[in-house]
Amino acid sequence: MDLLVEGLDQDSANIGLAVEDIETVVLKRLPAAGLYDAERREHLYVRVTVTRQAFSATMEYRRPVYEPVSDRMGFATTWDTGSIGTHDENANTILIQVWRHRDRFIDEYLRVNADACG
Repeated sequence: MDLLVEGLDQDSANIGLAVEDIETVVLKRLPAAGLYDAERREHLYVRVTVTRQAFSATMEYRRPVYEPVSDRMGFATTWDTGSIGTHDENANTILIQVWRHRDRFIDEYLRVNADACG
């Protein structure tokens, strides 16, 4: 699967959080688990929203789907998780949540797809 991280806004930059930080956290384990391939059509999608005092972090696994009546391709979310909290102007607080979501996804994906991955 590919990794897509949504762009961040100025509130994220104000606490020192960049897209590259999120990519680094997710990609630290995804390839080692055998799940990363930038050429794949399915995506692990990460969105982080930061306000002055709070944040939300969501992660979704999206698979391509074909709708035959309209003859169109699209994506369907087949797994998701998220969290909200306060960050105390510390980007690491948010990155820890992304790290937890990543580990949960990998563990659940490998468990459900054990036959296909093993």
